[in-house]
Amino acid sequence: MVEVLPAIQAAMQAAQKLRELAKKVGDADIRMAIADLSENLADAKLQAADLKGQLAELMDENRELRETLEARSTAAPKYEGSVYVFDGDDGKYCTACWDAHQNKVRVTDMGGRFADMGINYRCPVCKATM
Repeated sequence: MVEVLPAIQAAMQAAQKLRELAKKVGDADIRMAIADLSENLADAKLQAADLKGQLAELMDENRELRETLEARSTAAPKYEGSVYVFDGDDGKYCTACWDAHQNKVRVTDMGGRFADMGINYRCPVCKATM
């Protein structure tokens, strides 16, 4: 990646040399143009610094999203009975919510009240029964 700040700094140093030469010449138009150039370079330097900070934030966010994606792809659930379970987790999760959106939603244990109908769990989000 091209380093913008050193290039702008070098341009500012060149503008400073031009300013010193303009003083010797004594032309007001040249001095005004050099002053404008210096101001524009200073603004560019500030904007480049802001962009560098934004880039760092976006790279961090990108890294975090990649880690989350990797964790989701490696955290494949196991199908047990009519629900999903995940390694290292004692909860039971809705198959519909996971399959559709990879959203881990704990199901509610129906306590055997509907076991005769084959319903042991209910999802509080999508209302699916399992």
